[in-house]
Amino acid sequence: MNANYDKIEKKFGELINSLKEIFTQSELNEVIEFIKHNEFGLAFDTTIDIIIEESKIIDKDTFHLITNLCTAMELDLDNTSNKLSHHVH
Repeated sequence: MNANYDKIEKKFGELINSLKEIFTQSELNEVIEFIKHNEFGLAFDTTIDIIIEESKIIDKDTFHLITNLCTAMELDLDNTSNKLSHHVH
């Protein structure tokens, strides 16, 4: 991952704000802990896993934040989009 860490951290901040109404505080804390330690890949995977495993519904704006973050981290956008397609309202 050759992406700009400051940009990624900023995007995670935006995503965390978007997830405050969807995730429990415990779920948010889990993701935030990874971000604090610059474990962005784990933070991203954990976010996706929580959405899927807990059957969370996200709005299109949150989905857009996730896909932007995916692109910034140089991850597989198609795979992420496919995983979340049933969770976007």
